[in-house]
Amino acid sequence: MVSSKIVVRKYRVDIKPLGIQPGHLFDEIYFGNLINFEIENNQLVAKLGGQISPVGGYIGDIQITYIFKDKMYQVKSVEFIPHE
Repeated sequence: MVSSKIVVRKYRVDIKPLGIQPGHLFDEIYFGNLINFEIENNQLVAKLGGQISPVGGYIGDIQITYIFKDKMYQVKSVEFIPHE
């Protein structure tokens, strides 16, 4: 049996302080160039940096926390952490 629960939450990030010209923005937020794995409170945490342009467009991280259960890592939570 497989089950999944996805909760969608909308985030707004003010990109004006980044000073990026509209012509330099990606069509969509890109996750994949900035990936870090850490151990926090005995849990595996993956942090995927979100970018909206090739240079200076970092807006925050998708943070995925895993727990080890039933002999495998399973997603415990997924959240967006905006860059401040």
